[in-house]
Amino acid sequence: MPIDRRELLSDLRRQLRLLERDLAARADSVPEMAAALQAEYQAARAAERTAATFRVWRAGELTQAAVAWLLGAVFVRFIEDNDLDEEYQERLGDVYDSFVRSQLARFRLTEHDLTAITPAR
Repeated sequence: MPIDRRELLSDLRRQLRLLERDLAARADSVPEMAAALQAEYQAARAAERTAATFRVWRAGELTQAAVAWLLGAVFVRFIEDNDLDEEYQERLGDVYDSFVRSQLARFRLTEHDLTAITPAR
């Protein structure tokens, strides 16, 4: 079955907005996440990597994180849907596990949080 690119793009944009809102809510409600983002922002300002306000900078960071999650999920889904060989799936598993661990650490998410925002199969 061919992929309907317009429908996929529409679905991904909708999911992106949900992820951005969820991450923003977490950034507002989890003190450690708020502090980590503030520290990263201060470092970026000090290194003259941004001239944006914190609010604008944070929105960009949260969007990047949400896009990375979506791209990772789409990639994994592609591998699964195309029944790629077992060896490749095993190699991908290491990359995927590393990605999940990095996202958990960066945003202080739990396994339950990730399950709640992972697109349905």
